[in-house]
Amino acid sequence: MRTHERKRILVTIPSTYASCREIIKGLGCYCRRKDDWEVTLTQAERLSVGDLRQSIENEPRIDGVIDNESHLPELVEAFAGTDIPIVVIGSPKSGSYPAARNIVFVELDNRAVGAFAAQYLAELGNFASYAFISAQTEASWSLIRHDGYVDFFRKLGTPVMEHQSGQGAAALEAFIANLPKPAAIMCAWDSLAVEAVNACRQVGVNVPRQATIIGVDNDETICEFV
Repeated sequence: MRTHERKRILVTIPSTYASCREIIKGLGCYCRRKDDWEVTLTQAERLSVGDLRQSIENEPRIDGVIDNESHLPELVEAFAGTDIPIVVIGSPKSGSYPAARNIVFVELDNRAVGAFAAQYLAELGNFASYAFISAQTEASWSLIRHDGYVDFFRKLGTPVMEHQSGQGAAALEAFIANLPKPAAIMCAWDSLAVEAVNACRQVGVNVPRQATIIGVDNDETICEFV
């Protein structure tokens, strides 16, 4: 009896961040359940076009690639002229990449992430103020999480105070010190939440009695450390 031929999948997602590690874990769970993929997990922190071409040469066949946009320009170059499907977990940057039939994007619903955090904080109790701290870059995921969070409170007629990171510790400390207490704060991702906790400590704001802070990604190492 012939066994089915397994698909050979090249994964180029780096394991630097908790969200990336969770994606890799999910792929592992799928492989254990279905047993129809043979996955090659690359050392993806620094992956060049040359590395990718070497992978192509070393693999007898590649049926697909999964990336998180970390190496999309390199993938586009390395796989130019092929019809190998590339699945990118992330938001496409408008105009950054040529239109290609073999590239598809799978996006997290970042608006729902922001709205979910807002609903969670709203249900915790009566806060004197609500705030959102954005990533310092114009990252689409941060902007959309912001919109989901702010829109939730806008429908309730509740204003949201906003701060963009990257202006220095003193600016963040002043922002938090000036929030009416108790304050509910959403940060675009967990590392920003750590900065917010540190700022609270510097200005004598007690967490969680005077400030409740929520981040995104559930990076357990960071959360336990804080």
